[in-house]
Amino acid sequence: MLNRMSIREKRKLRNLIVSAMLIFAVWFFFSPWGYFKYYRITNELEDLKKANSEIELKNQTLEKEIERLKNDPAYIEKVAREKFGLVKKNELVFDFSTKK
Repeated sequence: MLNRMSIREKRKLRNLIVSAMLIFAVWFFFSPWGYFKYYRITNELEDLKKANSEIELKNQTLEKEIERLKNDPAYIEKVAREKFGLVKKNELVFDFSTKK
């Protein structure tokens, strides 16, 4: 069949095929479902997974601290002294800071 086609018809067919391939390539890369969108979403998913694992780790740390605050009197005392500056009865506090 290609032998019976004129040169003009062959060029039209070639141009049509090249145009179709170009349109497909543009659609493949730039459409809403294209490769660039897929690549961006994949990277975003990895970032979200990383952030999620960091939040889970922080959550576990906070849960351990909550348990210690509920059940460990020595830890409660330590926190009270360090964060709130509390002292026991009959204790003296010496402040050596250079604040004026």
